[in-house]
Amino acid sequence: MFPFVPDGLPLNQADGEAFLHDIDLRTLKYIQVYRGADALRYGGVTLGGAVNMVTMTGRDAPPLEAWFTAGSFGFFNFGALSGWSNASFDMFLDASNQSTDGFRDHSQENTQKVFLSLGQKLGDNAENRLSFSFDDMRQNNPASLTKQQMYSNPQQTTPESIAQNWDTNWSYFRVADRFALKGDGWSFQLGVCYSYRDQFYRQEWDDDSPIGIRRFFSNDFGADASFESTAELFGQRNRLSLGFMPTYERQRDASFANPDGNAGPIVAMDHANATNLNLYAENQHYFTDRFSILTGLQLLYAGRGYEDQLKVAADGDQSNDETYRTFNPKLGALYEWNDQIQSYINFSRSFQPAGIDESVQIADDGDHLFNRLEAQHAFTLEGGTRGKFGPISWDLAVYHSWIREELLDLTDGHGNALGTVNANRTYHQGIEAEIEIELAHGLFTRNASHTDKLTLQQTYTSNDFRFDGDPVYGNNRIAGIPVHYYKAQLLYENPCGFYCGPNVKWNITKYPVDEANTLDADPYALLNFEIGYKSPKGFRVYLDAENLTDEVYAATVEPVGDARLEGYDSFNPGNGRAYYGGVSWIW
Repeated sequence: MFPFVPDGLPLNQADGEAFLHDIDLRTLKYIQVYRGADALRYGGVTLGGAVNMVTMTGRDAPPLEAWFTAGSFGFFNFGALSGWSNASFDMFLDASNQSTDGFRDHSQENTQKVFLSLGQKLGDNAENRLSFSFDDMRQNNPASLTKQQMYSNPQQTTPESIAQNWDTNWSYFRVADRFALKGDGWSFQLGVCYSYRDQFYRQEWDDDSPIGIRRFFSNDFGADASFESTAELFGQRNRLSLGFMPTYERQRDASFANPDGNAGPIVAMDHANATNLNLYAENQHYFTDRFSILTGLQLLYAGRGYEDQLKVAADGDQSNDETYRTFNPKLGALYEWNDQIQSYINFSRSFQPAGIDESVQIADDGDHLFNRLEAQHAFTLEGGTRGKFGPISWDLAVYHSWIREELLDLTDGHGNALGTVNANRTYHQGIEAEIEIELAHGLFTRNASHTDKLTLQQTYTSNDFRFDGDPVYGNNRIAGIPVHYYKAQLLYENPCGFYCGPNVKWNITKYPVDEANTLDADPYALLNFEIGYKSPKGFRVYLDAENLTDEVYAATVEPVGDARLEGYDSFNPGNGRAYYGGVSWIW
């Protein structure tokens, strides 16, 4: 998974795994998505890019905001946030509670989140910010269904998931400290973070999937030291970024049989660690006022250690250590047609070692077996344009990645599950496009300074991910990834605060559920509508209607190698028709 970096510090565990449920979107001021090679400035080494999330501070937030939302399937969400600041100190606090009975049987959830940020200005050019996050979740997990089961009754689950009480429960704590110093044409940031997770979950326990009950603890440490200079070089604009991002994770877990939702005999126990040392540099030099060349380089060391604590006699000691060393170059060009329109092209290399869970296979008796994997690596060529012209703004990217050793969950030619393995050669290519058009303004309100408007927002992604001459799967599509996906929203906004409009989410074509491409998820279109009012004095009321046609569809699928040999229960239905409404106040 690509890295998430709240305020420039890593959120992912050191082996790459990230739990997005830990993020409270209300605490974010804005989100920056860096595709592909652009992620280098945040230490990103994976194929997908990086996501920088800038959190709220006491200087951004109102003195008090409270909200309450309720809706279909027993959904409730309520909470409050508050910001306070004086000349040198600020504080931001957010707390929320969310619960739902769920659309499907055995899908109840209850979550509490707290976020606290404390900032201290140290003179005119320096600041230190300390933040704390807490997340506690209790969630039941329904089983995946066959396609026939999903269409006959999408709300059902299997008796086994209820009898064995499949669920996920965790408590998560994170503390981060960031020091930032700014000078004339330069800035420096130094940060450290620590997170702790206590997780307990029950999963399937049968001859096909003896996963059972798992108790998991992890301690993650991360740091970042980065420097950026915008001083001129050779009389032209220049931006130099340097950084070092080390991360370390220590985790331990134990697995038990799950005959009836209660822990049975212990079947596996292990300790594991992951270490990453990432040194990166990027330079953007303007040869003219509008044309610049970007060069970059990453040096990466990654270590993975696995310690088998149980040592089942039949399987032997599975302890193992792996190390990876590599460098990732980047070369790009940017042309700025004017202050609002840019075109770019990048060529880069990416590198991703296997996560600890990917390196562990489950034996027939539930024991954990270590599976040595090569790191996934790729060369990517991408180009695009972004900008604004009159009432139209856009962002378009086209890319092609040549991948070696891609980490995929595959089977052999006879349908025998291999777990996560390295595919020989694959490629990813596609399009990511976003366009916003102001179709009209002054429809009903013609005040020169306050006018209403009608806007159409559209996004489209094309994902052509395939094997390349694989001995088992040939040139098949890689399973589980929608091929063409489109979203659009038509929104009317009035300066009095009223807004309304429909939106659609359209999975345009079918896409494969298995790597053999014998089973597909069907296309679907969801029609939604929102209406609301935002008072200038801080009061808001809103109503969202989702899936108005009550479409039955697969929100996600669980890919398998060959459905004809492994079974067809890979479909996770999305919610049916639902209504959500709420109010909020800002003082």
